[in-house]
Amino acid sequence: MEPTFTQAQSEAYLQAVRFCSYRERSRQEVAEKLHKLKLPGSEHAVVLDRLTGEGFQDEQRFARAFAADKARLTGWGPIKIQQGLRRKGVPDALIDEALKGLDAEALDTRLAHLLRQKHAALERRREPLPALERRARLQRYALGRGFGHDAIRKALDALLVE
Repeated sequence: MEPTFTQAQSEAYLQAVRFCSYRERSRQEVAEKLHKLKLPGSEHAVVLDRLTGEGFQDEQRFARAFAADKARLTGWGPIKIQQGLRRKGVPDALIDEALKGLDAEALDTRLAHLLRQKHAALERRREPLPALERRARLQRYALGRGFGHDAIRKALDALLVE
């Protein structure tokens, strides 16, 4: 049996349903939306639980979609994806599961592509960079994109041998 909602909860629930309907949302994002809708904090849990129960909000589904989208569309590496999920309030167990669901080969291919692009941009400079500085810049760039040291080293070794 559904809990009875107050008028404010019903209105907030309908707004939250619309909010969750067009893209996956974390529980934290929905709670922030409820706060913006001026729903008292003590009433958030009832609305959030109903949204979860009816499938409008699912933390596991959100984590998988976030990880896949960030890897595929923005070129983020696993470390940056992990940080992004933590900022969204996703539990560590779900973060680990979402990261395991990523295609390691696709991540490596994406990293190699990003490094080739950055390398080409560095080559177009007026003043050529010494090899060590070029490698350091490429490494910092890849670290900033959220890739691990081992993956970066392998990709750089393959790129700079060509």
